[in-house]
Amino acid sequence: MPKPVRARSIDGILDDVFRQYRDYFGPLLLISLIFMTPVAIMNAIAGTLVPTINYQLLLHGQAGISALVRQLGQPQSLGARTAFAGMEVIIGLVAMNVVTPLLQGTYYTLGADTVAYGSVKYPIWTYFRRAVKRWGAYLATTWLIVGLSAAAAVVLGGALVALVIAGGAKSGAFLAVLLIIYLIVVILAIWLNVRLLFTFPCVVVESLRNWRALRRSWALTKGSFWRLFFISLIASIVLGLASAGLSFLIELLPSNSLRLLGTGLISIVLAPFYALLIANLYIDMRIRRDGYDIELMTEKD
Repeated sequence: MPKPVRARSIDGILDDVFRQYRDYFGPLLLISLIFMTPVAIMNAIAGTLVPTINYQLLLHGQAGISALVRQLGQPQSLGARTAFAGMEVIIGLVAMNVVTPLLQGTYYTLGADTVAYGSVKYPIWTYFRRAVKRWGAYLATTWLIVGLSAAAAVVLGGALVALVIAGGAKSGAFLAVLLIIYLIVVILAIWLNVRLLFTFPCVVVESLRNWRALRRSWALTKGSFWRLFFISLIASIVLGLASAGLSFLIELLPSNSLRLLGTGLISIVLAPFYALLIANLYIDMRIRRDGYDIELMTEKD
């Protein structure tokens, strides 16, 4: 019989996340290393293409600024930065289409079992195989969201162009409207991010995809926006502080490539934390909405 699980308070969820991160640090780190190390190495290699820029020239007044501009404008510098940008695009596509679906899929299935059953129920490779099986659905849902975001950006861009044509970009009214639009977009993005927080756990745990996963997340988060927002904010602050402290040490490294590799290692270590938080919140909301705790109590091993 699975260990009974109940709905928890915010502090209870955070306590469980820290405990799970500590207790299962080894398996989680192994998952991170498998998927994220190649990306970290690729970023470090890409960093070797970028020439070292002497930003201390900015301390030498106008002459230093002019020298820095000339340095940035050199053909070899421009070519290197173009190559770096191209590699970053390739790395980003690999991360979005391969690394993230498999990594997050493994995190979410392992994390959900950890919450629901009180421990990791299967060997780590079982969770990886589950993620592989749901890779196509995860990818399809990702590109659906990307497409919707692109469509929204086109609509917003068209609205801004219309405003420019109608009122002129230098008018005070235009700048005020632009600021209002910006604030609305930020608020809307935060709201949608919270309402769709469980989209990918639904994809890999409940075998949903595309619109069904989006609707499922929407239903699970209904009426719980502020609770989910604040607990996500607290976790983001904790991760931000931890990342900032480690990044300060990384900046002491002598080369850009080493700094990029160090940044990748920070991501490898911290990545499981937020995934565990999402898994905890996801199971918690299923208990609150679906009576999932009763289902677990009647389920046999």
